[in-house]
Amino acid sequence: IESAGYAQGIAGNLSIRCRKGFLITPTGKGVANIRAADVVLVEQFNFDENELVRARGRHLPSSETPMHSLIYSELQEVDAIAHIHAPVMGAQTTDEELPYGSRESALAVLKALKKSKLINMKGHGAVAVGSNLKSAVAKIINNTTG
Repeated sequence: IESAGYAQGIAGNLSIRCRKGFLITPTGKGVANIRAADVVLVEQFNFDENELVRARGRHLPSSETPMHSLIYSELQEVDAIAHIHAPVMGAQTTDEELPYGSRESALAVLKALKKSKLINMKGHGAVAVGSNLKSAVAKIINNTTG
């Protein structure tokens, strides 16, 4: 992502679905600086209350955990999510700028992802989903929606 010129320090977050929930990058760290020991396992997230119920790791999970949780619960074909804090030209954009990490933002992203696998969050960067992390990141780098 960095070599393609996206997001200074590669700000954003990555996650993959796993048997016990999903693995996600921690809050406050650029994805270029993440080590395996930094990744957080989110075992349970209560989307209705916007509350982290159970997670394992040395750090707190990304502030975008609500969005990742909702996408995994609603889009069973998605096994990986890439989010960078830079827009991708030509991608569909959510209707309004909403506070990141909020239920409203997550719902807007989900609505857009039902139409395209690469979208922009108005004022907050791009989100891509795929069957694995490589395919999600490739959508951002190659600006492809399929």
